[in-house]
Amino acid sequence: MIRYLPLAGPLPPALPYGWDYLFAQDGVGLRARRTGLEVCMPLSCGAIRLQGLRPLRPYFSLEYPRVPATCLQAIVAHSLAATDHDGRPLEALFYLKYSLGAWQLRAPATSATSTSVIAVDRHDSDADVELHSHHAMTPRFSLRDDEEEQGFRIYAVIGHLFTTPALHVRVGCFGHFWSIPAASVFEMPVDIIDYLEIQNG
Repeated sequence: MIRYLPLAGPLPPALPYGWDYLFAQDGVGLRARRTGLEVCMPLSCGAIRLQGLRPLRPYFSLEYPRVPATCLQAIVAHSLAATDHDGRPLEALFYLKYSLGAWQLRAPATSATSTSVIAVDRHDSDADVELHSHHAMTPRFSLRDDEEEQGFRIYAVIGHLFTTPALHVRVGCFGHFWSIPAASVFEMPVDIIDYLEIQNG
């Protein structure tokens, strides 16, 4: 279900399934909710000249504790070990699911190359967080990532693994994306940096 709502007056609760497009004084946003996660993300900026509209106030709300630093350290170690028969690095894929009061980390069966990774069973995951590695490369989401990451969950990519690992985190909501601080989802070890900090100088 999709609703189109002017950001004026009280809003109805977020939909349990589907999402809302919000028309605000300063642009258009998207609001969506799933178990454990609610987000209101900016989609476009620009004045909408309708009387009574309020500015959009984006937010990200994760109802679970942050992913422990030990999970990220395990992901880095596994990613560094992901190589082909000739020792060349391969991308790796990880799912994180909050269940029974703790984060569960899983590496599914994949088809991987040096520049791509995909789960063998595309219907295998109900993960809250999906993370893949870029080994030595920059942790930027590619156009292929945009095409494949069409669910509603947290997505992350980690790169620069052989120097100073950097993590890039975003919320994906049915083809719309919003980059967020890595520390809003993960406990960050001192040897892993937030890629947004590099981008923002």
